[in-house]
Amino acid sequence: MDNYIRISFTDNPFTSGAPGLSTKELARAEKRLGVPIPAPLVALYREINGGVPLNDVFEDEHGEDHLIAGLIPMLKPRVEGDTTLEETYKRFREEQKVLEKSELPFARDVGGNLFCLDAKSGEVRLILLDVTPVERTVLSAGLKAFLDEMAMYDD
Repeated sequence: MDNYIRISFTDNPFTSGAPGLSTKELARAEKRLGVPIPAPLVALYREINGGVPLNDVFEDEHGEDHLIAGLIPMLKPRVEGDTTLEETYKRFREEQKVLEKSELPFARDVGGNLFCLDAKSGEVRLILLDVTPVERTVLSAGLKAFLDEMAMYDD
């Protein structure tokens, strides 16, 4: 736990993230996206830009575990080859046409599937990109509940 950062948005601590973003940086990102960034996502990115949650597994209503590999940074990826939220959104919305306009990808699982926050409903959805056709599953009614309900991976 020594390297984990506690943030006020959630009880779930994070590691490996860059410092949070300023109001100005978030406003620029929102303008480039062309989609309003929901308040819960703004609150999260104000505190940490990317990173990995200590509690990284979400169990859905069917008892299936979903492991988060890491948050997608809004700006300035820390790892070479990583993409930002904007780049990920544009790739899967504009190029591959699999995301709805309101679905903002904020995290990936170990297989590259996307966890998205719906800007209209506030729901957290898992977008399964490794199946055809692409599947969507609602995991939680909100981002804070989603992060707070996660558990530590136990192999």
